[in-house]
Amino acid sequence: MSQGIELPTYFPISEHVLPDFEGLRSNSNALNELRETQSEILKAANTYFESLFPEDSSVQWNVEESGNVEIIKSLLESFEKLSRAQQQTKFYNDVFETTRSAVRNRARNEPELSLRNIDMYKKADPDKKSFSQLLEERLSNPPTFKVNSNNPDFIFLKNATFVIDHPLDPLPDEEEDDDLQIGGGKIDLKCPISMNIFESPMLSKKCSHTIDQKSLFGIWKSPNSTEDCPILGCSKTLRRADFVPDRLMALRVKSYKAQQERLENAEDYDRLE
Repeated sequence: MSQGIELPTYFPISEHVLPDFEGLRSNSNALNELRETQSEILKAANTYFESLFPEDSSVQWNVEESGNVEIIKSLLESFEKLSRAQQQTKFYNDVFETTRSAVRNRARNEPELSLRNIDMYKKADPDKKSFSQLLEERLSNPPTFKVNSNNPDFIFLKNATFVIDHPLDPLPDEEEDDDLQIGGGKIDLKCPISMNIFESPMLSKKCSHTIDQKSLFGIWKSPNSTEDCPILGCSKTLRRADFVPDRLMALRVKSYKAQQERLENAEDYDRLE
């Protein structure tokens, strides 16, 4: 009884299969679908947030609606999971493409396996790996996939959901800023110029200091006038155009007022009992 031929542990891709191998592509459609889904989720979170907490200072919040912020938090968690999934998919796609390219180029320089050269491949480097072995090896140790979104809507909503529950607390990942803090590490909701609670807080894009719009117009008499930042120790020269509405500070003030209203309503209810 004749014995079969023992194949070497490594041999190149057959030239009959090579065209199909070169036609293999990573799944770019999956990455595009993840991006589109992520965009839709963020759009839904932003729209829902604006419906619950309108920016218009004349509109009063329904304090009971603030409980629905959990829905927004859930949407943001989905956004973060999709962000990690995008990174993971991109990693897999990149590894697939680089491995395919390396094996394809190697195959072009190697003779196809035959009875004449089988012994050559049996003596080949034992560490030489096939496409599937290389792919498995390179995918076995993926990096840590972290959320690293610089999308301004995501950043604002992430911070806003925290501020709504904790209007006087610094953001978890925010370095302490002495200009914004009061005793106990709390955020000061008063304009540092007028010492009144913010009504229309304006944020300097150059130095990140916040003053109320009334104070802003009181210092900068005309749009083109230049003045030093009024915050002690800041040397930035500013114009009116350097200021933008401080959405987060405005949210802190409205959230704080909503919390105070809730406490007052609870006290009134206790007195009735």
